[in-house]
Amino acid sequence: MHHSTVCLALKNSPTLAAETRHRIQATARELGYQPNVSAYNLASMRKDRPQNASLPLAWINQETDRAFWHTHSQGKISFAAMRHRAGEQGYHLDEFWAHEPGMSVARLSQILRARGIQGVIFPVYQNGDLALSPRAWAQFSCVALNDHRLAQWLDVVSPDYYHLMDLALRQAESHPPARIGLVLDREFDALSNGLVRSRYLRYQEELGRAQRLAVCTLSNPGFADIRAFEQWSAAWEPDVVICRDAVVAGSLGSTRRGVIVTLQSHGEEGDGQIDVSAALAAAAIESVTRKIQRFETGIGGLTQLHLIRGHARPSVSAQCNATNPAHLPSLAA
Repeated sequence: MHHSTVCLALKNSPTLAAETRHRIQATARELGYQPNVSAYNLASMRKDRPQNASLPLAWINQETDRAFWHTHSQGKISFAAMRHRAGEQGYHLDEFWAHEPGMSVARLSQILRARGIQGVIFPVYQNGDLALSPRAWAQFSCVALNDHRLAQWLDVVSPDYYHLMDLALRQAESHPPARIGLVLDREFDALSNGLVRSRYLRYQEELGRAQRLAVCTLSNPGFADIRAFEQWSAAWEPDVVICRDAVVAGSLGSTRRGVIVTLQSHGEEGDGQIDVSAALAAAAIESVTRKIQRFETGIGGLTQLHLIRGHARPSVSAQCNATNPAHLPSLAA
């Protein structure tokens, strides 16, 4: 048969007679033929059809909330920037939820292989507990996002948390009198490799003992244990509180009045905000696509940690509006 006839039969095209299609498909099965999805995607990019001109990258959603990257204020910004940057590079993101019923690491990697996906991004925000089995990810070019802990296994692209905390402290000091407190949850403290805490402790060393405040460490990343914050706030009476993002700021702002500075941007337009999400997205997409082009697969070995610096935005208000937590001084993530 002509190769074009075989091609149409393998695509199950209705333009061929059913008998011809079934005969070719039966022969393919006997020969053990498996379609090469990656080759098909590459061929599609050569056609003059924009909707086909992209290759898939896997976005592994490890959050307990399936819709996290579409509903969380900072998660939406990160995902949108990543998707935009991937499109500019000729790729698109396929999102996979790691907690899908019946899903396992082996099953997930099998799905990615079947879809011809070569590049995988592991974003971490509140949760990152996916097993990094060398066998499961041996065939993929992998990059992690945000979590410093993964740098011993994967290339990681992350905000420069130490520098962000430095910017936050400068902004907090612009609201005298400035008794500056820091609120962390344990997960963020761990994924930032303690850099936020260490910069704050260094700042505390420059103060007199009476001016030093203990770090408020909350166990729940969703800040459900808000009572612990209330007890800490009553005990230490900070004038300014530095916390992670607008979601946390909203929770804290509903319990007190005062200035709250966030480390990560909540995506408000205007007011001089400079959002580093675009820079994070560019670094992550370029990192994973370079690995694909160099045929670098698997985890372990020599890894790279890419730290992206943020920029402060001017203060929107000197006082937190407890009924409108979006009006908070913030920094780009």
